[in-house]
Amino acid sequence: MALLDTVLPAARFREIDEVVLALPPSEAWELMRHADLGALPIARALFTIRTLPDRVEGKATGPVHLRIDDIVSTPEQPGFSVLAEDPGHELVVGAIGKVWQLEIPFVHVRGAAAYARFAEPGWVKVAWAVRVEPHGAGHAKVGVEVRVDATDDASFERFRSYFRLIGPGSRYIRRAMLGSLARAYGEGRSRGSEVLEGIAGAGIMAAAFATPFLRRARAHWGLEEGDLDRTFPGDALVSSPRWAWTHGIPIEAPAEAVWPWVAQIGADRGGFYSYEALENLAGCALRNADVVRPSWEVHEGERLVLHPKMPPLRIVEVEPGRHFVAYGPPDEDAKKAGRPWVAVTWTFLVEPLGARRCRFISRYRCATSDDLATRVQFGEAAIEPVGFAMDRRMLLGVRDRAEEAYLRAADARDAKSAKHPP
Repeated sequence: MALLDTVLPAARFREIDEVVLALPPSEAWELMRHADLGALPIARALFTIRTLPDRVEGKATGPVHLRIDDIVSTPEQPGFSVLAEDPGHELVVGAIGKVWQLEIPFVHVRGAAAYARFAEPGWVKVAWAVRVEPHGAGHAKVGVEVRVDATDDASFERFRSYFRLIGPGSRYIRRAMLGSLARAYGEGRSRGSEVLEGIAGAGIMAAAFATPFLRRARAHWGLEEGDLDRTFPGDALVSSPRWAWTHGIPIEAPAEAVWPWVAQIGADRGGFYSYEALENLAGCALRNADVVRPSWEVHEGERLVLHPKMPPLRIVEVEPGRHFVAYGPPDEDAKKAGRPWVAVTWTFLVEPLGARRCRFISRYRCATSDDLATRVQFGEAAIEPVGFAMDRRMLLGVRDRAEEAYLRAADARDAKSAKHPP
């Protein structure tokens, strides 16, 4: 379990940014934990601008320093403080305040337990974590995750209104700092490449919209046409779909190495491994993971979040290592009354193809009421072109991540065997 889960396990707001640095994990941790990030030009410029009003009034002078070591909350000066730390791996910083006020009042708490217990109405809890993980030989992945929740619904709504104003700047500061680290210390995740990928994805969608006569072929992309008629887990829930797809891709890794990537699919987990720029343009507010987190693994009874403003699907069936089924049931009262309704299933299946190969299959089925408006809004003509492009990219994203991780693990085993022969 991530340390941040002990502080804000069910936060209503969550964002993650990551970069890969050409540094061993121990050096990356030392950099993030103790170094002065204010030495980075972009960080220095951004935070100088941020503190400009105080500098004009003489309240802030001198150079900008950005050290975690300097973050301290006291009863006299409450604010952010280090709540928990797993040295070398993760550190959590948090504060409780009324962030929407010009002069933010804070509550002083000591430690993660007191922070988690605090429940007085009228306050917002903000916490962020720095994580460092190995990422191949001599490299480390550095991630910053931000979570926000409130002690009551009214306070969270105040935060949401406030964040609409400062959110873009907040994201830019985090991503600019991580990007500056990547340029200074090695390999960064290119936002430009994500935008270019998004443009390519939009092109695939446009081509799909223009070729409705190819829907049948797209409906079994990566599979034989006969696979459309196979019975899969979850099919009985939507036994007579109005339309459906069954996409698949072979992966050069065993099923047990691929399942962890599939099991953390979801906007509030590892993302969808698809066109991130397009997903976030639509307001999904997600970050596609390049690492497996056991705490994100799906379990029956949980939910599959597609978009912050859309009803989540229910996880109704899980066979660990093989598949899970997400279900959006119809409104039974609406069906009985003859009102519009929609029902969907989305099945994610990892199918072994031998000892070291498998196939990842995504099967989506949709049934709707017969009224024209619902058939148009949730029908094949409107959704299939977008779904095809995004689902295809998801399959490719899982394949690339799983194969790369499997090869890295195999290389590490080979290196260990060479160093310590039997």
